[in-house]
Amino acid sequence: MDCKSDTRVIIMADGAGSRWMASGGGANPYRRSWSVWARKAIEKGFVDSLYAVFKRTRKAIGKRLLPKRKQLLRVDGETLLERQVRMLKERGITEIFISSRFPECGVLGVERYVPTNNIYEIDRFRSCKPLWNPAGYTMYLYGDVFYTDDALDQFVAAKETAWWWLGRWSYEGVVQTQEPEIFGFAFHCSASHDIDVALELVRSEYEAGSLARCIGWELLRTLEYGSPYSDLPEHAPASFSEVFDLTNDFDTFGEFREWKKLYHLENKRRCGRNLDG
Repeated sequence: MDCKSDTRVIIMADGAGSRWMASGGGANPYRRSWSVWARKAIEKGFVDSLYAVFKRTRKAIGKRLLPKRKQLLRVDGETLLERQVRMLKERGITEIFISSRFPECGVLGVERYVPTNNIYEIDRFRSCKPLWNPAGYTMYLYGDVFYTDDALDQFVAAKETAWWWLGRWSYEGVVQTQEPEIFGFAFHCSASHDIDVALELVRSEYEAGSLARCIGWELLRTLEYGSPYSDLPEHAPASFSEVFDLTNDFDTFGEFREWKKLYHLENKRRCGRNLDG
């Protein structure tokens, strides 16, 4: 089957994961720097009422410098959502949907699907069931993830099983992480029933209070190992396509700031190799 024409992509830009975490560097650091600058300006007698003006506009300034939703972070002039849409279209994929209740997460030329009953994290998958491709592949991307070209190529091409994952199982690679990460999930229409049953199981177990959480990892445990309570083995299953490059998501602004340093260093190395060549 043609890996382009039979693929439908759903970019998830909804749920609790779309907002910044309050801890671990999530606050906007620019707010403090602007505040310090304003105080020093007043102390030196530049403007008597500067700080009063700043206090009234500080909230607006902070929102402008740091977007409310992580999917709207900009890298090289594009939001993460715009980047994903562009990359998918470059690979010949045209059936693209953005699942989000938030109008600001829309991208020109892409249908924004407004999910219903999106209560728990696992519902980001369940609420998009009407969008599942009935005659091909359905791919889920996370709207707050920066995907490299290599990672997206790897994910789009990995169609050897009924379902497959993109992520980082181990802690190796350019980006050092504290825990494994899932960056994408995809499946063929022949596995739709199994996916639906697994999603319902994870959700019901969480609602019953038996599961501590119900996110993508519980879906993986159920599909790969038969139960959402299964322990993860040391090595990833065959259906897990692992990446070790700059592909990453961002829970806090501090994480994004540190990642940007790695991103700029990698660009410098790439430019240097091109010049040497």
